[in-house]
Amino acid sequence: MGDAHLSDAWAIVSGVNPSNAGILVDVWHFSKGSYELDLLKSLPARHLAGMQIDDGVRRQVGKSLFDDTINYRNFPGEGEFDVVEIIKIVAGKGNLRHVGPEVFSLEADALSATEAGKRSGDTSRKVLAEAGVKLASR
Repeated sequence: MGDAHLSDAWAIVSGVNPSNAGILVDVWHFSKGSYELDLLKSLPARHLAGMQIDDGVRRQVGKSLFDDTINYRNFPGEGEFDVVEIIKIVAGKGNLRHVGPEVFSLEADALSATEAGKRSGDTSRKVLAEAGVKLASR
C-alpha cells in the first residue's frame, strides 16, 4: 500500500498493451502512494476508464498504513487529498465510465446503512460536479 506507484501499474499495462483492460485509479492509494500526477496526466485515455473515490489526510492517523486504509478514509471531498483535481484529470481524458465511492472508516461504520449510502452518494456527486463530470439523471 505505502509502496503504491502508478508507474508500476503503467509498466504492466503498457507492457501487455491490452485492448480490454487498464488502470483503476483509486484516489486514496494514488494520494497515499507516490502521487505521480504528471504521469497520470500523460496516460492514454483508453487505459483509464474507472475510479474509486474517497478522501483522507496526508499524515498517518492509525498505527500503520493498513490501519489507515481500513479505518480512516474520509468521504469524497472531506479530507486533504486533491480529489477534484484527480477526477478532472481522469475524466478530462474522455473515457471515464465507472466511478464509485470506496470509504472504509470507523466513522462510516458508525452510520446506518442508509446514512452511509446517502452520505457516499451526496459527497461523490458533489466532487464529481466540482470536477465538471456530467452525471446521468436519476
